Amino acid sequence: MCGLSLHAQTIPVQSGDHPNFTRLVLPIGADREWDLDQSSGDQWNLTITPAVDGFDTSRMFELIQRDRLLNVVATQALSLDLACTCDVTSFRYDTRFLVIDITDPDPNAPLPEVQVTDAEVEAAERTAAAEALPDLANLLRAPDDLPRIDPRAAPVIAETPIETPDPVAPNPRLAEAAQIMAEQLARAAAAGLLDIAVDESMTSADPSESTAPDPNSATEPTAVVDTDPTGTATPTLPIQPTVPPAEALPIRAETAFDAILPAGESIGETPLETSCLNVPFTVAEWTDGEDIYHSLGALRLALYDERDMLRPDAAIELAQHYIYYGFGSEAAYWLDQVDAAPVALRDIAALIDGNDTVQFLPVHSTEDCSEGELLWRYLGGAVQGPMTVDDTAAIQRAYDTLPPNLRDHMGPRLAVQLSEDGYSGTARNIRDILHRGGRIDADALRILDLDLGVPMELTPEQTRQELDRALRDSEDPADVLANALAFDRRNGILPTPSRLTTADALMREIGSGQATDDLWRETLLAHAALGQIDEALSRLGDPSRADATRAEALTDLISERVSVGDTASLVILAHIHGRNWRPEGSAAGRVQVRAIAALRQEGLFEAAQIFRDVRLPLILPAPDGPSEEPVDEAVSAWQDGDWQRLATAGTGAHSDVAERLATLGNDVQITPSVSGPPDLNSLTETLQDSRALRSTITQLLAQPALP
Repeated sequence: MCGLSLHAQTIPVQSGDHPNFTRLVLPIGADREWDLDQSSGDQWNLTITPAVDGFDTSRMFELIQRDRLLNVVATQALSLDLACTCDVTSFRYDTRFLVIDITDPDPNAPLPEVQVTDAEVEAAERTAAAEALPDLANLLRAPDDLPRIDPRAAPVIAETPIETPDPVAPNPRLAEAAQIMAEQLARAAAAGLLDIAVDESMTSADPSESTAPDPNSATEPTAVVDTDPTGTATPTLPIQPTVPPAEALPIRAETAFDAILPAGESIGETPLETSCLNVPFTVAEWTDGEDIYHSLGALRLALYDERDMLRPDAAIELAQHYIYYGFGSEAAYWLDQVDAAPVALRDIAALIDGNDTVQFLPVHSTEDCSEGELLWRYLGGAVQGPMTVDDTAAIQRAYDTLPPNLRDHMGPRLAVQLSEDGYSGTARNIRDILHRGGRIDADALRILDLDLGVPMELTPEQTRQELDRALRDSEDPADVLANALAFDRRNGILPTPSRLTTADALMREIGSGQATDDLWRETLLAHAALGQIDEALSRLGDPSRADATRAEALTDLISERVSVGDTASLVILAHIHGRNWRPEGSAAGRVQVRAIAALRQEGLFEAAQIFRDVRLPLILPAPDGPSEEPVDEAVSAWQDGDWQRLATAGTGAHSDVAERLATLGNDVQITPSVSGPPDLNSLTETLQDSRALRSTITQLLAQPALP
């Protein structure tokens, strides 16, 4: 019973953080009152009436930071130590709870009036008087900045009578200024800035400026006569003429900025910011590798110091632990909590998480990167230009040193990227490393083989069954379905409507992006294969896909329509998307030539000309002077109707037609046929001439433009 009674008299303190305030909640009951007083500027004391045995504050700082409430001391009263000049209010809620809010101060609130005492006013006046005096230390450190005035050349100013102050009321400021001056002189002498000159006049240290003598004058320099305190004139050393400074360098392009450079400082080339540090970068050394939970507790325990402040080094170490085991999102979270986290680690965490928009600096020379750095920058698309055999071998060695989980996770992506960039040998090696590891799923390995173009020992039907089974069990159904549709397309198998419906559902679930670009392209081609060219055209205009992705899909669509002889779809594609098509590369160029030939063969010359006009023009340098356009004799003969000249200048079908037109106007006597049996020889010649004319016209229509 005693234990229960003691627990009932101990009030737990619950806490919570909000954007503008921190709230404490105490269940004091309806029978108790409270008193919250401010004992000092940052300390508040809470007392409960009737008194309680204590307060339970064991879990107060589990949900709040110490930016408003710094510490709590619980005895018979509750003492709150604040970390800010916050406002503290309290109120009762639901008759049983006491609520204490520690609110951030209002930034727009007027400042409190400050009561200034007479002593503070006097101290401020002394400070102002001291600041009005010259700083002797600065004057002595920079004597060149003082004006040099010759006392003999100084103008004589009539002295104005000075009123003698009343001796009965002396000026207190004069004595104060003298005291401040004496203090500054004493400090300067103690610092070694002043030397005591014995038996020297007060004007001996005045600065003076010597006038450069006339170089054409033979006048000797004059001696300066000083008067000692006894009144005896003593000559001093003559003043030497000041040598004029050397003439400054003329301002030229190569010396324009030399005047502002300190002596001895040289201008060097500004080093370019590089992507790599050329230091070993081995992920396998970041943790012991036993298990992800083996060191996780100790790493999380070391995240915060005794003030509940995040330790950046510990957060980076925990992020490296997550990267080691392939957890990109978790690593990115802790790296975001650190202000100056390494950018390379952020990009690696994004790559592991499947993000393609990393911000690696471009790698202009692979010699600047170590093997580990080159691997991750190649995965992030930062390597500029082609790689050598040594570079691909370095990437393969760095990949082989990755931890097993990370190697299995990044291997398929690396192999596909190498294959697409033309490094098929290294891509096959990465695939073999995955296969020898024994941890990659058999279905995933078959999908990778399809991506890499590795010949499979299975028949097409067996391969299709394997793809169907992989589609049911795979962790990446979008990639598997894209490969299944591509396999059907290459083998002439029409897709089923159920697969197209499944593809649309997956794309709606996953969204637009590289993860579904391949599936989107294969779905577009599948609709075209089913004769649904309108649906394919609608998908081709999807604005959520990148321009490069849509251009690649258009090239594949034109290639597929050419291979099946679908000239009707080619005409539609030419008129709708043909003028915006930019075939790049030798493969796209071959598709373009095939499409033009297919359209011309069917007499669709306008559509063929659209595909022909999209070739990138060759920009040649402008000639020095105007050049005359060359005259094409054949074209000129066609325009003038000079068939005889065209028969001579033209070639092929054009020349044959011109010869026929040239003889068309001659007066040829045509004898009417008489009744009787036909002349077989004449009929044979007429048929042969008709065939020849038909062949000539066919050639002319197939090649309307003159050579």
